[in-house]
Amino acid sequence: HNKRNNVHITANGETLLITEWAASLGLHTSVIISRIKRGWAPEVAVTTGPTTSGRCPKYLYTKDFTILRT
Repeated sequence: HNKRNNVHITANGETLLITEWAASLGLHTSVIISRIKRGWAPEVAVTTGPTTSGRCPKYLYTKDFTILRT
């Protein structure tokens, strides 16, 4: 797990790799990365299962977050 390109995200007090969050939700990692790039809060991106609309409610967007690269 200690590779340069690993991306950790903390949500609900739990820190996991994006790949681990994706597996727990049954999503591809690209879905989570895409959500974050579109402005989803990382905590919401990794705790929301598949959506039919692909959209996140506006009140769940944030610009204040940190993604840790190790």
